[in-house]
Amino acid sequence: MLTAQQLWNGLQRVRGVRFVSRGSTPGWDGEGFGSVVVDSPSSLALVFTESGVWQPSKGRETRFSNVFRWTLGTSESLKLEHLRFGVDHPVYLFDLSPTTDDRWASVKPHL
Repeated sequence: MLTAQQLWNGLQRVRGVRFVSRGSTPGWDGEGFGSVVVDSPSSLALVFTESGVWQPSKGRETRFSNVFRWTLGTSESLKLEHLRFGVDHPVYLFDLSPTTDDRWASVKPHL
């Protein structure tokens, strides 16, 4: 089973981001990629600063940047927050916990 500590160790090594979106919503069909700088302000927090390019299937490419905070929980869980309003005003996204030996999933659906 992949433990929270093992997943945490893997998150510390992240250096890039890539995502693909396919769907019917205009502007959200495309591919993004970029770099990730990982900072560890405490032993229980990792901050991902992402920057890159979004290329919709139709239209011009757009630069993006995001800041996310991962927090290691007291049990086998991890929390993800978006820091769009700064470190003191995080936007909660979801908690992850193990569902099988090799899979982690959101505890509740992210709306």
